[in-house]
Amino acid sequence: MGLMEAQREVTGMVHSGTPFDAIEDRIQVIPGLVDNERSGLWLYAWSRQGSVWQRNASAQLLQWLANAVDRARIDSR
Repeated sequence: MGLMEAQREVTGMVHSGTPFDAIEDRIQVIPGLVDNERSGLWLYAWSRQGSVWQRNASAQLLQWLANAVDRARIDSR
């Protein structure tokens, strides 16, 4: 599958309300794409999410990372 066809598929998934994690999973298994194309397609899919969703997902990721760093610091003592 070419990149533009993959973009159309992802666009359809976004418009139909497919959860982002399912879109991510699909991007990883689309045949015929190289890593840079997958990265660009992921960024495209991310950009198509609502801004509130993006802010919430970003905040959750940062909290998860902060907790992981805190645990690593405790474990290294």
